[in-house]
Amino acid sequence: MTRELIRASGGRGTGRTAGYEPDPHRRILVICAVIGGVLALVPFLLFLSKPALEIQAGAFSESFGAAASTRSRSFTAGFLVVIRLLMLFILYRAVRHRRLASPDAPVTRALVVMAAALATLSAFHLMVAAVQFVRPEYQVSEMVSANMNAGLSALLLACLILGGDRLHPSRAADGERLRRRDRNSQLWIALACALPPIALLIKMIHARAESGADLVSAALLSLPTTAIALWAVHRMQRHRRMPFRLLIAGFGWGATVAVGYGMALPVLYNSLSDQLLGFNRFVAIIDGVEVPVFEELAKGVGVLLIAVVARRWVTDLVSGLVVGASVGLGFNFLESMLYMSAPGTGGAVYQHWLRQVVGIMLMHVAFSALVGAAIGAARQMRNPRTRLVVICCGLLTAICGHYLYNSLISLLPLKFRVSEPVFAMVVLPFLVLLLLSPLLVMYLVLLRRGLRYQSTALAIELRHEANSGHDAVTAAELPVLLNPARRFRTLVDAFLRGGPLAYRRLSRLYQAQLDLGMCHWHQARQDPDGAEVDFTDLRRRIQDLKAGHEIRTGRDR
Repeated sequence: MTRELIRASGGRGTGRTAGYEPDPHRRILVICAVIGGVLALVPFLLFLSKPALEIQAGAFSESFGAAASTRSRSFTAGFLVVIRLLMLFILYRAVRHRRLASPDAPVTRALVVMAAALATLSAFHLMVAAVQFVRPEYQVSEMVSANMNAGLSALLLACLILGGDRLHPSRAADGERLRRRDRNSQLWIALACALPPIALLIKMIHARAESGADLVSAALLSLPTTAIALWAVHRMQRHRRMPFRLLIAGFGWGATVAVGYGMALPVLYNSLSDQLLGFNRFVAIIDGVEVPVFEELAKGVGVLLIAVVARRWVTDLVSGLVVGASVGLGFNFLESMLYMSAPGTGGAVYQHWLRQVVGIMLMHVAFSALVGAAIGAARQMRNPRTRLVVICCGLLTAICGHYLYNSLISLLPLKFRVSEPVFAMVVLPFLVLLLLSPLLVMYLVLLRRGLRYQSTALAIELRHEANSGHDAVTAAELPVLLNPARRFRTLVDAFLRGGPLAYRRLSRLYQAQLDLGMCHWHQARQDPDGAEVDFTDLRRRIQDLKAGHEIRTGRDR
């Protein structure tokens, strides 16, 4: 069958077949955002029906300043505002004009994302410093002070690395050595931008450890369930699977930087809110939304960072959803540690059952999976405005679901008067599923839809590759490649006959062939901002894998 016959049969190029539309998944993501907004109205309306306490601005300044040793001076605060603005301007100019390396290099894209995250955090620091300048009597907590110091240090370190790179005497040189040095400089600047949330997280863990909390036991207890969940997330990819190291990177971001930002931004906001707004009904409403907003943005930045660095693998809805779920697992792992070791949270066993058993694939995994699905779907859209709308829909859905859960999970249990074992084993799982089942259904529907699009596209592209005259994929191999269940059975047979080595070789061959089909799909769609792929090199790799063993992949079953 020729390429023209494949197109005529309703395959690639028609614009109607699943997987080849110009803007796939846009409508369903908008529907998810609408459903999430409607669900978020429930706790919002319940809150409006209750009377609100009115407190004047600045009434909590003593509690915020209890840990501070001295009052902030107006001159020092003003000086630090100027220094922060100057360093932010230097960093902006460097990123805006691509002072280092190639604009299309992955490390450059990572630097842009990290610099934007640091700039957002620094904007809060500037507002706190401005309030200190206007109100010299304004005191901040030790956590806010450490947060601001870490942000200032990160800006200073980034500017020092940038200045050293620009002033280096070999700057006029050319060649691979210069490009390598530029790449290393960008990497160090990106790491410097990640220092403030990591420093705040380390300070929190250190304070928790000094208070006698058993963080090690909490981590060891949470590790097995988290590892199983991460393996399940990786297995969600029924066709081409991205390297496991990308999921580890997402997990690491969620467990470190995302948690750090999720703690730093609410602390800064609460400090500013007390001084500028006091406490009223409006502030109380914002207080309920701030944590979901900041946490989902922090996790979303991690998904976006991996998407721009690993363009080769994060290419569609399924890959974005998987990366988002891995980020959520990392966030859930560290949050579980902190809650299990904190006093007054019901005990380690209760928190482990809630966060690591009942809700491990819900909660943060569901929230981040929706954000990741939106970012992955946006990779296949050509219109920048449509991309932004789709990503905002994913964020809005996650924020609304998070707000719904946080608002009602502490209110609904008061309606049940049962014994503690019955509450923990029956009532609590029921409430978690009740509140988060809409989010679970959403990301499972998105996953099924994305897998269906991949299956349709792979059937067309691999059939085209089999008829192209190359030996990378043959017609006899198609029934196995296009059926995940048959692939699994063939791999099991290879393991039983040839052991782990035969299983690994055949698995690598299947993944290389599926990777070739996915690359053909993205090229046929003409997806924007796609990574360049050498098809000759991919076919050569498949031939080498076939020549390296004698396992037949096209057997009739």
